[in-house]
Amino acid sequence: MVSAEKNKIISNLEWNEIDFLYFIYEQLQEGLIVLDIDDNIIFVNAKLCELIGYTKEELIGKSAFDTLYFDEDKEMMRTRNTFRQKGVSELYEFRFKKKDNHPIHLLINASSLKDKSGNIRGFMASCIDISQRKIEEDRNKQLFNELIETKLLLEQNLDQKNILIDELIETKTALQQSNAEKDKFFSIITHDLKNAFSGFLNYIKLVSDDIESLTIQELSIFIKQMQISSESLFKLLENLLEWSKIKRGAINFTPLEHNIKLIMDQIVNILIISANNKNIKIINKIGNHQIAYVDPQMFNTIFRNLIQNAIKYTPANGTIEIGHTEDDNFDVFYVKDSGIGMSPEIKNNLFKIEKKTLREGTEGEPSTGLGLLLSKEFAELHNGRIYLDSEENIGSTFYVAFPKN
Repeated sequence: MVSAEKNKIISNLEWNEIDFLYFIYEQLQEGLIVLDIDDNIIFVNAKLCELIGYTKEELIGKSAFDTLYFDEDKEMMRTRNTFRQKGVSELYEFRFKKKDNHPIHLLINASSLKDKSGNIRGFMASCIDISQRKIEEDRNKQLFNELIETKLLLEQNLDQKNILIDELIETKTALQQSNAEKDKFFSIITHDLKNAFSGFLNYIKLVSDDIESLTIQELSIFIKQMQISSESLFKLLENLLEWSKIKRGAINFTPLEHNIKLIMDQIVNILIISANNKNIKIINKIGNHQIAYVDPQMFNTIFRNLIQNAIKYTPANGTIEIGHTEDDNFDVFYVKDSGIGMSPEIKNNLFKIEKKTLREGTEGEPSTGLGLLLSKEFAELHNGRIYLDSEENIGSTFYVAFPKN
C-alpha cells in the first residue's frame, strides 16, 4: 500500500516537473530547439518560432537539415554534429533559414542530451538573435575597409606628391645648373668671337695703314694671319649655327646605311691642304665597303672636327690614322694622331660646356672648343658615344661608337 502510493506520488511529481520545464522553456527570451540523434526536431519553444516565423506544428517532426539550414551550411553542421555525438558542447555563430527564406544570424549554445545510461539521444541548443550585431559588424567591417582604402590612397597620394616635389626640385636644380653652364658657355663664345674679330680687324688695319711701306714678305705674313683668323672665325660661326639648331630642335636627323669610306674620303680631301701645310700624313684604314647606320651630315661634322683638331695639335711631319673597329653592338670609328696629347685635367673637362679647355695648335692655330661639344651631341643623337685615350707628348685617339641597329 505504501509502495503504490509512493509510485503514484512519484508519477505525479515527474509529470509536474515536465509541465514545469515546458512552462519555463516557453518563458525564455531566447530560442530553444531539441533534436533527436538524426537531427529531427522534437521540440521548439515559442521564442524560436517567433524568430524564424514558423509554428510549432510546422517544425516538430521535421528535419532541421531540410527546414532550417541553407545548402552551403549543411556540411559545416554535419561536422559539428559529429563532435556533439562525442559529447562535445560548443558555442558558435550560425544562421537559420527563416520561413521566408531569409537568413537569421544566431548565437548557438549546443550540447548533447544523454539518457540514464550515458548514451547520447539527441541535442539541445539555445539560440540568441545576433542579426543586428552582424549588421553592425558588417557595417563596421565595411567602414574599416573603406578607412584602410582611404589611408592607402592618402599615403599613395602623399608618396606621389613627394615624388613630384623631388622631381620639381631635381628639375629646378638641373635648370639652374643648365642656365649657369649656358651663361658660362656664352661668355666663352662671346670672348672667342670678340678675339677672332679683333685679330682679323687688327691685321686689316695694319695692312691698310702701312701697305705702301710693307715688303712683299711682310704682306704675305699678314695675309697668312688674316687667312687663319678668317678660317677660325668661319669655323666658329659654322659650329655655332649647328649648335643653335640642336638646341632649338631644328636639326634634321635621318640615319641610314652609308658607305663610310666614301664619306671619310670626302672629309680628308677637304682637309688635306691643311695637313700638307704641316707635312702631316693622313692614313685612312677604313675598308672600301665599310657600312654604318649614320646621319651623313652629322657624321661629316663629327669627323671633320676630330680630324681638324688632330691636324691642329700634331706637330709638323706627324701622322694621323683613321680606322674602324667593332663589337657585337657598335661600329667604332677612330682618329689617332701623333700630337701633343692632353693632361688628365684637360681630358676630364674636354666635353663640359662650362669648362674652358682651349689651347693653341702647334703652330699657333686658334681653338673654339665648340667642335668637340658638337661632336658629342651628334654622337648621342645616334644613341652612340664619344670617348678618347690621350697621353701628353705622345698623342690622342678619339673614338666614336655608333649602334649597329
